[in-house]
Amino acid sequence: MNVIRYVMRYTISCAIIFLCLALFQGTSLAALAGREIAKGNDLYEKGKYKEALERYDRALSGAPESEIANFNSGSAYYKIEDYDRAEDAFTRSLTAEDDELEAKASYNVGNSKYRQGEPSEKSAPEEAIKLYKQALEYYERAMELEPEDEDARFNYEFVKKKLEKLQQQQKKEQKEEQQKEKGKRKKEKDERQKEKEQKSEEQKKEEEQQNEKDKRQKEKEEEQRNKEEQEQKEKEQKEKEEKQRRKEQQEREKEEQEKREQERRESESERPEPDQLSEEQARMLLEGFRQEEESKGQAVKLRKPQYYSDVIKDW
Repeated sequence: MNVIRYVMRYTISCAIIFLCLALFQGTSLAALAGREIAKGNDLYEKGKYKEALERYDRALSGAPESEIANFNSGSAYYKIEDYDRAEDAFTRSLTAEDDELEAKASYNVGNSKYRQGEPSEKSAPEEAIKLYKQALEYYERAMELEPEDEDARFNYEFVKKKLEKLQQQQKKEQKEEQQKEKGKRKKEKDERQKEKEQKSEEQKKEEEQQNEKDKRQKEKEEEQRNKEEQEQKEKEQKEKEEKQRRKEQQEREKEEQEKREQERRESESERPEPDQLSEEQARMLLEGFRQEEESKGQAVKLRKPQYYSDVIKDW
C-alpha cells in the first residue's frame, strides 16, 4: 500500500541525514552513538531490522534523548510490524528542533496509528476510529510543517476516507443494532402482552371453572336443601296425618263410648224399677231367673268328662 511505501522512503533518507549530523557531535558518547547508528543503518538497508534495532538500542543507551536514534529505532520497529513501539520511538523523536525531522516523525506516528487501528476495523471499530482520528492529527501536523508534502496529504485523504467509511458503517451498524434492539424490545413486549393475555385467558378460564364449580356446588346445596325441606314437609305431613288419625280414632272411640253409654242408659231406662213391678211382673222376673239358673246348671253338667270302657280287641 501507499502508506508503507512512504514510510520506507522517509526512514532511509532520514537515517542518512542523521548519520551525517552524528558525525559532527563532539562528545565521545555522541561519537559512540553515531557509530552504532551507522552500523544500524547498514543493517537496516540490508533488511536486518532486528539486528539494526540492537545497534539503535546501544546508541540510545549512551544518548537516550537522541532524536536520530529514536527515529531510526521507530523505523525498524515499523518494519517488523511492532507498531506500538514504533509509535513510541517516533513520538520521542518529535522533540527535535528541526522542522523537517518533526514533520517526518509526525508523518510516521500517523502511519503507526493507522497500522494499529487497521486490524480493529471489524473487531473493535470504535478503537479503529479513535486511532484513525489521531493519525489524521499527526498528518495535519506534518502538512503544517511541510505544506508541499504530497505523501502526508495522500495519506491524510486516504485515512480520512477510511475513517468516514468506517463511521458510516458504524452508524449503519448502530442503526441496525437499534432497529434490532427495538425489534427485540417489541418482540419482548409482544411476548409479555401475549403472556399477559394468555395468563388473563387462563385466569378467566379458571374463574369460569370455579364459577361452574360454585354453581354446581350451589345447585347441589340447593337440591340438598330442597330434599331436606321436602323430607321435613313429608315428615310434618305424616305427623299431621298421624295426629289427625289419632284424633279421628279418639273421636270414634269417644263416639262409640258415648254410644255404648247411651245404649246402657237406654237399656237401664227400659228396665222397670223393682218397686214399680207388679206382682205378676215380679213373678215373671223370678221365673226368668230360675230358668236362667237351670240352663247354667245344665251347661255345667254337660261339660263333665266322659269315660270309655277298655278296648276289647287290638286292631
